[in-house]
Order: sequence, then C-alpha cells, then structure tokens
Amino acid sequence: MRLYVRSRRLVGTALSMAVAAALAALAGGRVLSALQGEEIKSIPWRFGCLMGVACLAGASLAGQTPKTDLGDTGPLRRAQGVHMAVFGVFGAAVVSLAGLAAEDGAWLSGIRAFGFWYGTSLLCGALIGPALSWVLPAATVAPVIALDGDLANPQPWNWALAHPWQPTSYILPIILLCVGAAAWRFQVRPPISAAPRRPAAPS
Repeated sequence: MRLYVRSRRLVGTALSMAVAAALAALAGGRVLSALQGEEIKSIPWRFGCLMGVACLAGASLAGQTPKTDLGDTGPLRRAQGVHMAVFGVFGAAVVSLAGLAAEDGAWLSGIRAFGFWYGTSLLCGALIGPALSWVLPAATVAPVIALDGDLANPQPWNWALAHPWQPTSYILPIILLCVGAAAWRFQVRPPISAAPRRPAAPS
C-alpha cells in the first residue's frame, strides 16, 4: 500500500485538493456570468474550484503504468477501490469546510456539487483514462449555465444553484456518483499478455 500511495503522489494530490477548496472559500459570492439572448446566466466561481477538487481526486487514480493497472485484478484493484472511497470522503470533507466560510447551507451545496463532478470525473476516467478525467466535468459547466443560470430562481433539479435543502437537486449527483464509481470499478480489464518466448538457439 505504501508503494501504491507513493506511485500516485497521493499526499501531494490531497494538499492540492485542500488548496482548491480554500480558493473556493476565498471566491465568496463572485459569479461567472454569460449573456444568452437577452438574459444573463450565471454560476458561482467557487463551483469551478470545487470542480477542480473533484477532478484532482479522479485524476489521482492514474498510475505510472496504466496497462499494468488495467490488467491487475488482485491487490491493486482492491487498493484502487479503497483509494476511490477515501478520496471521495476527503473531497467531501474539504469542500464542506470551505462552505462553512460562505453563506448558510453552502457546505451542503458544496458536497452536492462535488458529488456530481466526482462521479462525472470517475465516469470520464473509466472511458478515456484517469489522466483526462477533467474533460467531461469541464464540459458540464456551459450546459448548466445555458439551461438554468438564474441565481434568483433556479430550477429544483439544478444541483449547482438550487437551494441546499431542495431534495430534487440531489438526484443527479447521486446518480452520476453511482454510475461513475460502477464504471470505474467494473471497467473491462484485459489480461496482461505473457512475455513472448525467445526462439530456441540452433543446436
């Protein structure tokens, strides 16, 4: 396990996640706005930092020998499962602490946003590789702003902007988190091919 931790630089990744969460706290109420037709659509800047926390957690699953990682079905695969769960809990903890410095209920909406992006990051990592697990989460920002960027009256489904105590807003994050975790855990892992035999020396 010690070799696993060192090979993935997990301590450095955890520190980076904490820094990103601190930046989310410093962002406060600043928003990213875009003009769509005659309407102004917005999303808080701190959610970009929370997306960074989730993407760092997802990318940390990338090993230095990806082909070996895919072929292993024993101890390494169990270690990856523990790694996934621990970094999910750690990420939720740091974003909730960052939310305590913001408005009331921000810690809960931060956990909700982290769950969505972490699940999306895991799904993306299972499909195209953990090193690129940030691609799909980043691609969700523009649709969220376009579909429902009304800060004053967000839709109940909107996991990014809805009130923290809106139950409907947790459906999509929970689904993505479950799908992402399942996609990573049960992705097809081809067996490692045996080394080719050397031809026999001529007698």
